[in-house]
Amino acid sequence: MICSLATDNVKFTIFSLYLREIIKGELDYKDNVVAVINEAKDLTLGNKNYYNIDRYNYPIIVFLSSKVPDFFRTLDTTNIGNNEYSTLLKCIESQRPICVA
Repeated sequence: MICSLATDNVKFTIFSLYLREIIKGELDYKDNVVAVINEAKDLTLGNKNYYNIDRYNYPIIVFLSSKVPDFFRTLDTTNIGNNEYSTLLKCIESQRPICVA
């Protein structure tokens, strides 16, 4: 369990870093982030379920889908801007449990 928690924590940290870089204008990680956003939206809308979402980003997708479902219901994934990326970053940073080793 400790290993699993540590791995998930690293995934959240990396995803937060990607979001920060996109907000700054660095688009190298945008495709990775948009893929997670699309999966979270599909999970929220019922187009996908817990068994067929991306396994690597599973904890991030499930977390975002469960914490801000209204955000994903109204999100236009073809036109995501800094406001949307900032909303997701705030969600991850403010609501994710803090783990101290």
